[in-house]
Amino acid sequence: MPRIPKILLLLASVALVLTVFLGANATGVSAASDPQENAYRQINVYSEVLSHIQSDYVEEPNIPSVTNGALRGLAESLDSESGYLSPEENKSYKILKGGKAQVGINVSKRYGYATIVSVVPNSPADKANLND
Repeated sequence: MPRIPKILLLLASVALVLTVFLGANATGVSAASDPQENAYRQINVYSEVLSHIQSDYVEEPNIPSVTNGALRGLAESLDSESGYLSPEENKSYKILKGGKAQVGINVSKRYGYATIVSVVPNSPADKANLND
């Protein structure tokens, strides 16, 4: 291949690489910012809904109760093992957590209700014939 076409091909390649590199940086392409922006959009949706509730609801809403309900729904929508405790519920849980009682069952929340998933063999639950 003659020398001039090689130089032109090299210059075109360098120009293409620089254009792609500078274009990506100029538009602010960043994978890390997308999830954060999406989270802020979701917070804005909650803020708009809360604003409509405060201004358009027939009766005066109990905002702490509405917020607790929103947080409970957010946590419980993740999976059957996730949940939200209000500050009062958390305080009660920490007080009651001191004693440990094991009856030999694994419980999970299904359709909003506690359900026995499995029974540990030779446990008090097995002896009481609790079934999964």
